[in-house]
Amino acid sequence: MYNYGNQALHLIKGNTHIANQHHVNILLLQETHCVNEDKLSIDGFDNISFIGHNKHGIACYAKQGINARALQQSPANSAIEWCIIEALGTTFCNIYKPPPAELDVSSLPTIPVNSFVCGDFNCRNIKWGYPNTDRNGSAASDWAESNNLHLLFDNKDPRTFYSGRHGTWTSPDLSFISNNISRR
Repeated sequence: MYNYGNQALHLIKGNTHIANQHHVNILLLQETHCVNEDKLSIDGFDNISFIGHNKHGIACYAKQGINARALQQSPANSAIEWCIIEALGTTFCNIYKPPPAELDVSSLPTIPVNSFVCGDFNCRNIKWGYPNTDRNGSAASDWAESNNLHLLFDNKDPRTFYSGRHGTWTSPDLSFISNNISRR
């Protein structure tokens, strides 16, 4: 997973062959920067869930032909955007927390078993390679633990976001899987 910021949609739309080459069935995008769902069309994929926003926004896609359905999403105008879809016998949760927002875990969904969670959490925690843990990073870690989620992170993995302002690579983009899946 990589954070391409507001370029993600353009990169994916122009390179759907990469998704096909890697047999991608589900796409979870954050920071779509789009209020019009019609502009989020990606060849070969169906848009299953969408929360539009001119500065944030998220979308969940399933490869055409896959039976997928939207289950839940965050309330309108919520500071933290999330949506949950179901496909292939698995629940997928897509989360975006803007940098200035505080992570209020009571606004996050409860995650069922057989789940994959992907998101741009914009929080710091030593568990995902930061030199320190901030309040949001602690809250994200506690939320994941309370939902029996396993962090998919290896300190040897490349970082997912480059800050031109700070000249640093970090990992605000996180993926978790249910503990029952991680034991398979």
